Amino acid sequence: MRYNLSNGGLVTILNNKIYITDIKKFTGTYIIGSGHQKQLDGLFWFMNCDDSYIYYSDQKRENYLLRFNICTESTEVIVESPCYGVIFIDGCCYYINERDKKLYRYSLSERKGEVIADNNVLCFFAGGDTIFYSTDRGIYCCTLKGEMREEISDVPGVGLIALDEKIFLQTKKTTIF
Repeated sequence: MRYNLSNGGLVTILNNKIYITDIKKFTGTYIIGSGHQKQLDGLFWFMNCDDSYIYYSDQKRENYLLRFNICTESTEVIVESPCYGVIFIDGCCYYINERDKKLYRYSLSERKGEVIADNNVLCFFAGGDTIFYSTDRGIYCCTLKGEMREEISDVPGVGLIALDEKIFLQTKKTTIF
């Protein structure tokens, strides 16, 4: 899965099992499949998958970035900092740090994080090999590695989405196409 933010990453499917987070009673995250249900302790937000893992921000663990091994059902802390809007692309997790509001890229193979954008990032999304992100000064884009930054609008957006090669943004007052 490239990324899973449309539902807050609260639901995902991997290997014919549904992973769903209970945000009504905050009891945990459930695995449903093959005629049984199992409750996990964590509150998984922004779930993104590869073949063996689910990457997520865990509300029960200070919103740290974790990964859940679907075979062993074990968890591992990846980033000990609160993460928002986690997406997983080509072996890297992208997220906004809730403390400093910067956009980060964490390479799982290198076990290293780096800042992609350091200007109070409000929201972001990835389209192709480009990341689009909004700050309080406007909307910018750059490569997945944070290179070739370019301002594309001086209007900040509180929500960004792409559809049919167009960017839609939500401002505090209106939606712009």
